Amino acid sequence: MAEKEDKKAAKAAKKAAKAAEREAEKAEEEKARAAKIKARKADKAEKERIKALPKDERQAAMKAYKEKKRMEKDHWFTWRGIRKEAKRVQWPSWKTTSDKGPGIWQNTGEVVIFTAFFAVFFVLINWGVAALLGLIGIGA
Repeated sequence: MAEKEDKKAAKAAKKAAKAAEREAEKAEEEKARAAKIKARKADKAEKERIKALPKDERQAAMKAYKEKKRMEKDHWFTWRGIRKEAKRVQWPSWKTTSDKGPGIWQNTGEVVIFTAFFAVFFVLINWGVAALLGLIGIGA
């Protein structure tokens, strides 16, 4: 009898936890919705401010505003964003130069050296652990 009551209590606690989780999710969604509304109002106010400027200043301000909005929309996961980000990358030259830093060959050499070092390191650790386990009779 007590087990049934415990199961009922556990079930009720689970329900309460799920309800609280749903309420938290709703509150989070409401926060996000409020933030979007606030951003829209700020955009509208910014556009109104730009419209009130003299014509020569208005054009420059509108251009800056549009660039800012475009940058916000220019996510990295769009083709345009990927192309733009690839253009921003300072690609290394083949050889090391004083002004551009290490070249591809130097970077490749460093990667090969570190890879070899860590390969040897992990092989030695593996042998050491296997030897220790063999001493205490666990290893095969």
